[in-house]
Amino acid sequence: MQHSGKVLDVLDYSTADHAATTILAVGTGQFTGLVVPQYLVDMFAPMATAGRPFADACRHHDLPPEGMTVSLGRGTTGTSVDDQSAENAAVAEQDYDDTLLTINVRTAAGQQTVSRQGVDRGLQVDDTIVEDLIKRYHANLDGKALNLATTGLTNVATVVAYTDASPTVQELYPKIIEGLAGVEGALLDVASGENIAVMHSRRWYWMQNAMASVWPLITQPGIVPQTLGANYAERYGSGVRGILPNGTPVIVDNNIAVNLGAGTNEDEVYLGDKNEFHLWEDPNAPLLIRADQTKAATLGVLLVVYGYYAFTHTRYAHARKVAGTGLVTPTFTGV
Repeated sequence: MQHSGKVLDVLDYSTADHAATTILAVGTGQFTGLVVPQYLVDMFAPMATAGRPFADACRHHDLPPEGMTVSLGRGTTGTSVDDQSAENAAVAEQDYDDTLLTINVRTAAGQQTVSRQGVDRGLQVDDTIVEDLIKRYHANLDGKALNLATTGLTNVATVVAYTDASPTVQELYPKIIEGLAGVEGALLDVASGENIAVMHSRRWYWMQNAMASVWPLITQPGIVPQTLGANYAERYGSGVRGILPNGTPVIVDNNIAVNLGAGTNEDEVYLGDKNEFHLWEDPNAPLLIRADQTKAATLGVLLVVYGYYAFTHTRYAHARKVAGTGLVTPTFTGV
């Protein structure tokens, strides 16, 4: 491009008078209509929940399609066999008897009303809410199986007391073994042998923090000598997290309460035969109701997630729990 033979001046910032020169510049703040914000929808962080680790470890059954109770018989009085006192003398006799165990079918449900604008103009808003409702559904079911008044595991398990102002893992472990002995003593020949220990994650990690110079005297299959069990390094909610020194699998579940006891800072360790923790679920649960008309007058969309389930831990009253001041909030001191 010609400029009448004159070369355009080039600013020389090395000159002494460059400080007096004003430089005009623009940044993204001057182009708010062009520099468009980007939302990383694929990296949206959903709410975390405690999930259903214990429920997934229970013995699962399909819930019958009708009725709001399920019932099963339990033998309560057995027959009798004894040595005959003499020839032609009467032999032992005891009438067999049973009782009916009736279990309530429970309804779990949650709802959320979303504005029509949120559904129409948002991206995956309704899907995100439904996903969260489903996660809450499963966490509620699991929490009720553990903590429900009267029938939850914490309320039907027989207590093995562990009371200590300075608890250690070495002291807790014999209490767990005592509990497992009680489980076998209650079940006898109907035991499946598939015992599990269910504990909060803080208790599981506390057990891993312990260092020791003594070990069980009886070795167990699959356990490395001179170790207190094994950690499988699985993520939360993935099933068995590891095994105790005697080979008992550990289920870690953060629906276990941590506000128990006089100091409201205790948790519990549950022990039992996994095949005697029974859970009935609707094969299609949880179900979704999406009602566009119900909230039409306010331009809302109603989302409801619901399902039916039932559970019992007392077909045989066998479960044990280690509880007491020895299970206060753990301190990770290596003991």
